[in-house]
Amino acid sequence: MRLMKHSRALLLSMLPLALPAQGTVPRLYLAPDLEITARQIKAEGSGMPDKISVAPDGRIVVIPKSYYGGIHAFDASGKSLGWKVSAEGPNAEIGWVGSWGWIGTTFWVGDPRYGQVVLVDPKGHVVRSIEYPSWVHPHWAERRKYPLFASMEVRAVYPDTSMLVVPLRPRSVLGTPGYNRSLAHLVHVNPSGAIEHTVATFHAEGGILTLQGVGRSEHSMPVPFRARDYRAISADGYRVALVSPGVTLADSGTVRVVMLNEKGDTIFRRRYPQPAVRVQQAAVDSLLARVNGFGSTSAQQVRSRLAVRVPAFRSYVTDAFVGNDYTTWVVQRPVNDTAKARDAVVLDAHGDAVALVALPVGITPLAVDRQHLWGIDRAAYGIVRLKLQATPPPVTATPAPPSRSGTAAAAKVRVPR
Repeated sequence: MRLMKHSRALLLSMLPLALPAQGTVPRLYLAPDLEITARQIKAEGSGMPDKISVAPDGRIVVIPKSYYGGIHAFDASGKSLGWKVSAEGPNAEIGWVGSWGWIGTTFWVGDPRYGQVVLVDPKGHVVRSIEYPSWVHPHWAERRKYPLFASMEVRAVYPDTSMLVVPLRPRSVLGTPGYNRSLAHLVHVNPSGAIEHTVATFHAEGGILTLQGVGRSEHSMPVPFRARDYRAISADGYRVALVSPGVTLADSGTVRVVMLNEKGDTIFRRRYPQPAVRVQQAAVDSLLARVNGFGSTSAQQVRSRLAVRVPAFRSYVTDAFVGNDYTTWVVQRPVNDTAKARDAVVLDAHGDAVALVALPVGITPLAVDRQHLWGIDRAAYGIVRLKLQATPPPVTATPAPPSRSGTAAAAKVRVPR
C-alpha cells in the first residue's frame, strides 16, 4: 500500500511534463521579438524599469520604480512616444502611482495620494481626473450586508467611471451580519461609491498568522509551506482569475482556476495538474523549532497555531497573469527547490490549456497574451517582448574572449626591480 501511494504521488508530480507527450497540450517556446534597452529607457528619464502595462494595441507604458517619477511609453515597435507624465514633486499631476489599467486606448492611474483616478490619452495628455468617493458604502437596502469603508484600492476602471475596488477600513454604523470581516472583498462600485455587487471574496493574508502584542502591536509570520492563492485581473477589469493550488488529499496534484467576469459570474471553473508532493513532517518540525513567542503568546502556543495550518501537500504555483485577450498564464516552479526554471500553462479565454511554455531564466514576466510575453530583463535592465513559437529559438553562442598574443602576454609580466 505504501508503495502504491508513493507511485501515485510520483505519477502526479510528472503530469505537467507528461501533457505534451500525450499530445493534448503542445510545448511551445519563447523567442526574442522586441527589446527596449536600458539606454532607451534612461533617455526618457527613467532608471531601471520595475513595472509595465501593455495596451491592447501593443503600446508599452513604463511605470516608475517605487511608483514615483515619470510615466512614459513606447509603441508596439519599441519607438518612444515622446511624452512623460510626472508622478513626483509638488506640482505633479499624479501624487503616487498605486494601480493602473486601460479603458480602451486610454491609460488610467489610481493615485491614492491625491485620492483620484487620472486618465491619460494616447498622446500623453491628462484628459480627466476622477475623484475617489468619500466612502465606499452599500445601497440602503443592503445596509446590513456591508459596512461603510473609509478607503479603497482601485483594481479596474470602466467606461462609465464605475470601478472594481477592494474596500478598506470598514466602519460599522449598523450591524452587518452579512459581512465577513475575515475576508477581503472585490466589489463593483458606481461613481458615487455605492456597492453594486460583490465580484469575489478571498483571504487577503493567506498563509499568514498574525499575533496580538501589547496594545495595538502586532506581529505576523508566514505559515510553513503556505500555499498562496493568486488573483489576476485583466487590464480592462472584465476578467478576474482566482488561482488556488490544491494542498489537501482531496485536491492534491491540481490547481483550480476560476474565471469570473466583472459582475462575478463564472466564465469557467477548471482544474489543471501540478506536482503532488507531501509536506515532510521533519521539515515542519525543524521550522517550528525556531519559532519564538510574542507578547503573552508562548512559543508553544504559536507553534501549535502554526502547525494546524500547515498544508498536507506543497504548492508549486508562483504567479498568474490574465492578458488583454483574456488568455491566462499559470506559472509553476519545478519540484527541485534549487531549480530556477519555471513553466507556464497557457489557457485560452474558455479555459482550455493550449500550451506549456518554459520561461527564460532572468526575465521577470509582467504581461501576456496568446502569442507573447512581456517582461523585464534583470541582467540588462531592459524591457523585452518574447513571442511563442513551435520550435526552440537558436542558441546564441557566447563570444569567446580574444586570445592573448605572446607579445601582449609578455608585456603584462612584471619585471622585478
